[in-house]
Amino acid sequence: MAISINRQTYVISIPKADLSLITGTLYELDTDDFRKELKGIESSEDGIVFPDTHNHSTEYSVAGVTYARAISLINKHSVTFEDGQYSVILTGSNNDIWDIENKKLNQNQVQVIPTNSAGLIRTDVAEKPTEAHLSVAYDDTTIEIGIWLVRLGETVLNPTSATVNWYKSDGTLVFTDNSSSPDARGQFEIGRVEALDADEAYYVDVIVADSQGVVTTRRGVTTVATI
Repeated sequence: MAISINRQTYVISIPKADLSLITGTLYELDTDDFRKELKGIESSEDGIVFPDTHNHSTEYSVAGVTYARAISLINKHSVTFEDGQYSVILTGSNNDIWDIENKKLNQNQVQVIPTNSAGLIRTDVAEKPTEAHLSVAYDDTTIEIGIWLVRLGETVLNPTSATVNWYKSDGTLVFTDNSSSPDARGQFEIGRVEALDADEAYYVDVIVADSQGVVTTRRGVTTVATI
């Protein structure tokens, strides 16, 4: 399957098969791949006579930092994901694909999760990404969380702060925690008493700051069924 455009309604339909499975019922849409597929349709013999679907601003660099691309739907176009009880994280750009209020997203059962950020920084340069990392252990009562920051393949030894925002797959915020300080290895250890649902596909925004700035990475976490 592939995305399709209804030329009467201007609705862009995205099948579930076009999404990347992260874990459980949590999927990802690479919005750069999405806009490339739209461009392919627009430049085809059948599509070239129709209005463009979106505007695109490419990545750009300032003082050695690469900032993310931006994508916005235009000419009355909107997006509908194949209906179902699952969640989709939008990655790869700042975009308005999630915008229900301005009729860019046609809402159904699918939970659409944006990752927009002012000054969003691309983190996949030179095959050594800058990422906030997460480890999780759970024993039915307590969550043990480890957090660390990697820049250019090396763990940062002097980060200044770390925050986790823990969400259910439907977007409900379960908790926020920034109670830890880094140890000598640059790692933060957080312990929380929490009752998590069995077989739930949670996702976590891991936010770590150091002298160079703030890095946010989204991670998927699936709990194991209680037997």
